Amino acid sequence: MVFYFRLPVEAGMKRAAGRSDLKHYEAGMDMEFSENILHNFHAFQTRVVDAYDRLAESENMYTIDAIKTVCDTTPEMREKVGKYFLKKYGTELLS
Repeated sequence: MVFYFRLPVEAGMKRAAGRSDLKHYEAGMDMEFSENILHNFHAFQTRVVDAYDRLAESENMYTIDAIKTVCDTTPEMREKVGKYFLKKYGTELLS
């Protein structure tokens, strides 16, 4: 099982801005989309999210909205894991 916690680029930018400075490679500065680190981060992360979106679809990953809280995503994950184990192994994990 593979879970993909999908976070829109704009939300990632807000989260990144709320902590320490962006690191050179985290912002994709080596890709040289822009000299402005925030513009470069946006361009780089847009490509990363697009690539993961395609990968998630082609590889049948379980996509979870990472905007949701942990309290919201945990039951969703548990349900998916429970269904997976029931189907694959005939074992009920969650009751």
